[in-house]
Amino acid sequence: MPISSTPAITSRGPMNPGRPSRQRLVSGRRQSTSQPIPLADAAYHEIKRMFLLNELVAGQKLRYQDIARRLLMSQTPVIQALTRLENEGLVASEANKGFYVPELDLEEARQLYDVRLALEVHLVQVSAGRATPRQLGEVEELMDRHRKV
Repeated sequence: MPISSTPAITSRGPMNPGRPSRQRLVSGRRQSTSQPIPLADAAYHEIKRMFLLNELVAGQKLRYQDIARRLLMSQTPVIQALTRLENEGLVASEANKGFYVPELDLEEARQLYDVRLALEVHLVQVSAGRATPRQLGEVEELMDRHRKV
C-alpha cells in the first residue's frame, strides 16, 4: 500500500513560490523558523503521526523516497527517523529490502491488550476521583443506555 502523496508541508516561501518555506508542519502544528527543529525530528514526528492516523498498516513497505517526497525533505532525515523508529520497535528493516511496518504476532497482541486494559482501568479510577457529581450522573445514564442496548 503506497503512502499518500499529499504533502505534509503546505506553505510556500514568499521569495520562491515553487519551494517550501522554512515553516514546517509537525503533528498538525506549524513550527516557525525562529525555533527550527531538526529535519530528522520533524520526519520522526510526522511518521509517528501517520501511525496514529492509521495511514501506515502492518506489513506495509516504507519507501523512504516516497516519505521524503511527501514531507518535502531530503531522504537522509527520513532514513534517520526510520532508524530511530526501528530502535523503538515501531518499524523494522531487512538488508537490501528496506523498512516496513512489522506485523504483530498473537503474543504481542495479547501483551498490548493487557497494557491497554491496565491503562484504561487506571484512567477510569483517576477520572472517577476527579469527576463532579453531575459528570458521574451522566456516566451512569450512559451506562444504563448501554445495558438496554
